[in-house]
Amino acid sequence: MWNDAVGYETYVGHWSRAVAPRFLAWLALPARLRWLDVACGTGALTSAILTGCDPEEVVGLDSSSDYLASAQGSCREPRARFVVGDANALSVSPKSFDVSVSGLALNFIAFDRALAEQHRVVRPGGTIAAYVWDYAGEYEFARRFWDAALSIDPRAAAFDPGRKATICREQNLQEALVAAGCAGVETCVFDDSGAFPSREAYWHTFDGRQGSTFEYLSLLTDEQRIRLQASLLSTMDPHGPVKLKIRALAVKGLRK
Repeated sequence: MWNDAVGYETYVGHWSRAVAPRFLAWLALPARLRWLDVACGTGALTSAILTGCDPEEVVGLDSSSDYLASAQGSCREPRARFVVGDANALSVSPKSFDVSVSGLALNFIAFDRALAEQHRVVRPGGTIAAYVWDYAGEYEFARRFWDAALSIDPRAAAFDPGRKATICREQNLQEALVAAGCAGVETCVFDDSGAFPSREAYWHTFDGRQGSTFEYLSLLTDEQRIRLQASLLSTMDPHGPVKLKIRALAVKGLRK
């Protein structure tokens, strides 16, 4: 489901690349640190670290070889390396990194185990941080889709990340980092906007075969899909571009 690099970039990759520099500016960490990017995907956050943080090294880890190949292609620098790995069982030595970050991934993994692993591999006083989409609130790109689906099909509730991904709330992010053993935990909200040339263009982004939207759409008959499309597009202006609010929620803390 999350293993097609081209599909991901078409789907939400551009927004991932937009939020990464803002997240790093909020962290405000010094140069020459060793970074671990857990569930690095196609390398949006790794690229931003290389561009804006002057790291000593960045290791990007992901379970998808296709994502890693894309990340490697966009991060051609000797300070970056990429490895196939499990976020819940890091094959990394204890206390070997200064910073561990994760972008748009905690809701797709067992976040408590993943954060415990990050705590293990970050040195005392180092930083653990992450950001996720606000699926239940102001991430309109997905929220509009799921609200339309729920209005006509109760089965959609089982796929809606706004209901399933409880980690995608500020308080829950904060509590998760505290539980993992972090001090000085803080949260932040990053707002942006996205535009599509038409409401039909917005609908066609869901052809990217990514995430829970694809999983849900694959269950529908052609007739059900047409009904959902009509319900969703009826909430949008038929003329001109469609503008949507994009919100990410971030958290950071210091490893005790």
